Amino acid sequence: MPATNLWPDFKIDPKPRGIRQVLEEAGSGLEDKTKGIVGFRVLPLDRSDNPALPFRFRCDLYVEKLDYNYPLLYVSSAATGFPAEVSTYSGGIKVDDESALLAALETIFHSGRTVAIVENLISMATE
Repeated sequence: MPATNLWPDFKIDPKPRGIRQVLEEAGSGLEDKTKGIVGFRVLPLDRSDNPALPFRFRCDLYVEKLDYNYPLLYVSSAATGFPAEVSTYSGGIKVDDESALLAALETIFHSGRTVAIVENLISMATE
C-alpha cells in the first residue's frame, strides 16, 4: 500500500517581496537624482531583542568618493515582513503593509532634513 501524504496543499505563488527588497527598490532612485554622487544602501543588522520585530535593517546614504555612510533610518520587521517600524531621528512610524511603508519612506525622503543632508553630502563630494 502506498504511503499517504499527510501534508496539506500549499499555495505556490511567487515569493512576496521582503522588507529589504522594498527598501532597496525605494531608495534606488537616489543615485539618478544626484548624478551618481549619493547612493542609498540597505544593511542587515543583528536580530533585535523584540520578538515581535526581530529583523532589523539600517538604511544609509553613502558617498563612495568620500567613503562615507550616513545612517538615515532603521527598519525593524516581523518574520513575515509586516508589521514593521521605521525609525528616524524624529521617532518611529509603525506600518502594517508595503503601501504604508512606501508612504513613510516618501515622507522621510522628502523631509527638509533629508534634503538638506543629501545636498550637504553632494557639496562635500564636489569640493
